[in-house]
Amino acid sequence: MLLSGLLFLAVLAGLAATAPVSTTSKNDTTSRNDTISLQAADCNAPVAGLSFEDCLHMNNIGMAGMGDNPFWNNGYIWIGDDGSNRFRFTNTGGVPRTLILWDFADGDYQSSFMNVRRPKISYSLPSSGSSVTISVGSGISLGYATLNNRQTTLSRWGQIFNTWGEATTGNGWPGSATIDVSRLVNMNGNPQSVRVAGCLADMEWCSFQCKNGLSECGESGSYDLLRCTPDVNPDSGTGWVNGNPEGGCYGWDNGGDIYINLGN
Repeated sequence: MLLSGLLFLAVLAGLAATAPVSTTSKNDTTSRNDTISLQAADCNAPVAGLSFEDCLHMNNIGMAGMGDNPFWNNGYIWIGDDGSNRFRFTNTGGVPRTLILWDFADGDYQSSFMNVRRPKISYSLPSSGSSVTISVGSGISLGYATLNNRQTTLSRWGQIFNTWGEATTGNGWPGSATIDVSRLVNMNGNPQSVRVAGCLADMEWCSFQCKNGLSECGESGSYDLLRCTPDVNPDSGTGWVNGNPEGGCYGWDNGGDIYINLGN
């Protein structure tokens, strides 16, 4: 799977600015475009789990707003460990960081552009050992990144200018769930690592990386997926679409625990 590169390419092609936005009711759980916003967050009343200081930094870098941060099972994306797919994030570094998690809404090429879309989750992890579990329903594509030490900015396109994780939760079919690390938005981003089933995704394993010394990329032919085949990394796989790699860590099609360490 590769979501950051496709969306990066959409911007280069001029598609993001004109992408269609669903008008389906926000109460319909099949519509995920209800996070459209161009207003700064009210940091005097941040959502639960987000600190005042982290909220201010989000405003300062031009993010469209805070996440919803639901603490109840909404069947989609929520804070808690009562879902079938449990993403367990831990701050393993020495600085505060803000977890930013968004969904990839069908037909919305701007889903990951935090200057025009609010994330689903914005959660403060203030110190080493701080953690949060995010539950996700079945068949949902998402991405996440961190704002580290209140210094990470948005890219020139409006995406989080850091290392990304990308995932699609399973629907029970073999190979329907996958997760990877993508460095395409910023090859010099902060490290993260993911373990699920027997597979590792980090800065060198099951990670998308730019070719030819590029510091950012996304165009067709400009990136590789490294060390993501079962002969070297159990429960991983790489395929090809239009000459470009896709894939990641598999082995959790019916749910499970995904352990994600967020370092410096």
